[in-house]
Parts: sequence; structure tokens; C-alpha cells
Amino acid sequence: ELIIKDNGVGIDKTKKDMKHSLGCEIIKNLTKQLDGDIKNIDVEKGTGFRLLFPLTMEHTISQ
Repeated sequence: ELIIKDNGVGIDKTKKDMKHSLGCEIIKNLTKQLDGDIKNIDVEKGTGFRLLFPLTMEHTISQ
């Protein structure tokens, strides 16, 4: 899990095309290539995203 958030002005919820901006599309495609998932999260001020990536056995730390 990777959480990214800031305290800026945020994304204007009335502008639906922002979800299809070049930056958002790049992040969505890179996340998809890693079999991950991206979601918007609520933050008091600014913008927040949660990225989830699967952890396979080959990526675990052996002890």
C-alpha cells in the first residue's frame, strides 16, 4: 500500500475531465501494469490517492 497526499487546492470535483488528464492516465496505466489498483481518498485539504499492489511470494523477504 502506498498513500500519497498533499495539502494543496485539490482537484476540482466539477471538472470531470481531470480524471482523464495525461498525468492521471500515466499513473493509472503504470499501476495497472503492476497489477495494482488506485483510488482517491478523502483528505481534509488537498488531494489523496491510495495505491495497492499485490505482494507475490517471489517478492517477500526470506528470514
